[in-house]
Amino acid sequence: MDYSRDSPSIVDMQSLLMQFVPAAILAVFGGLGQDSADQDASTWRTPPRPVRIQVVLVDERVLKGHLDRFDQDRFAGSFGTVEWDEVPWRERESLFRRLMDSDSAHDWVMLGSLLCHQIPAEDRAEAAFARAIKMDPSVQLLVQQALEAGLQKRQEIARAAEEDQRTRLRRLDPESGPWPKDPWPVLDPLQQKAAIESLLQQADSMQSDAGIAWVPIQTEHFIIYSDLPASELVRARQVLEESYVGMQNLLGLPDQQGVFWGKAVVFIHGRQDVLRLLVAAAFNQGLDRDVTGTCHYHGQRAFINVLSTPDAARSEAVLAHQAAHAFMHCHISPRRLPAWVNEGIPEYIANQVGTGAVVDADHRPLALSYLRNGGSILRVMDLRYEDGSWNDAGRIAYPVGYLGTSYLASNQLSSLRRWIRLVKEGVPSGEAMKQAMGGGPDRLSAAIINHYRNNDGDR
Repeated sequence: MDYSRDSPSIVDMQSLLMQFVPAAILAVFGGLGQDSADQDASTWRTPPRPVRIQVVLVDERVLKGHLDRFDQDRFAGSFGTVEWDEVPWRERESLFRRLMDSDSAHDWVMLGSLLCHQIPAEDRAEAAFARAIKMDPSVQLLVQQALEAGLQKRQEIARAAEEDQRTRLRRLDPESGPWPKDPWPVLDPLQQKAAIESLLQQADSMQSDAGIAWVPIQTEHFIIYSDLPASELVRARQVLEESYVGMQNLLGLPDQQGVFWGKAVVFIHGRQDVLRLLVAAAFNQGLDRDVTGTCHYHGQRAFINVLSTPDAARSEAVLAHQAAHAFMHCHISPRRLPAWVNEGIPEYIANQVGTGAVVDADHRPLALSYLRNGGSILRVMDLRYEDGSWNDAGRIAYPVGYLGTSYLASNQLSSLRRWIRLVKEGVPSGEAMKQAMGGGPDRLSAAIINHYRNNDGDR
């Protein structure tokens, strides 16, 4: 049943309802916002028959079994008890609609309340609330209460994130921004020369703070610092420049068009403790111990940090990946594409440049298995840096992002280039995708699934 009709925004709906609903009356109504621990067992509802489910949770656990009861906070069955918020919002909506009574206005309110605290699901929540009110105007009070509970939950999440940011090193991915909207200035040759001198001074300051003093080695587009012998950096220099050329080719840019502000600065570390120390000192960024590469930015300046490991092929892939991030940051403007393709492009370049195509060997089997077993590409397309959902789902997010980007690069290259350019020029990503590809994420997701249903390769 389709309920995605035009409806007032959540903010508009709140304002409209507050004209008619005194706060004292709202206080009388309870239930939608209370914790599950306070709920009586009588809140459980039972579907007409046990429902067989298989769903991937937010933390990537796979939930299988029969669901035999649910309420507004949780559901339970042969797999135990699970909070609704543990389920990604698209799957949460789909599952609840299998359980709800579509003729019940109260159930439409409950559906909206399960979605309205998450920004990507806001439109779906608005539509559910609008349908409930159309069916039964008397539920306006419950809708208002659900909206207030959703807003309160958003605020609690934001406050927790703010407190975490104050008390800890930054943990969000450096790609999360926020980013200015204006395009980058184009430097003339004299300005580029001055920019390189400024970068050398800034890099020396970063090294001093970390207690190191490495000598720079310059290539055409990069300034490299490392504690490794120069002989061990020959391949690294090749990988960096090949990544730059690979990005030019992917985006269809002229060879003579410079991208970086001066050059990109690259620190190649032989020791993980020094990598973590420099990144913490220079960028206030805390790195988990399994992270071997990152790229940070000061305005238009790009700074890459990678760890050299005994696995040379994967070290090359990490270096190429970060070089591609630096390129994308400095291309036209800092505006970002959605995380899945913002990471898919560097993975695609890393596979093209690196030794032995290890990226494809690592990612393609996982992505194909995910898609062919009913995995949702749209779920991956919804993941974001800002709320941590991208990194939380990294085990499958990177493979699917890589495969989706490989599909576009092999089958819709001109559309991919146009999409990137439109986003970089300021067009919102969803609208830019429609202009460049003739449809939104739903259409692209269907095309990717259809292609890889029987094809292992990209063409």
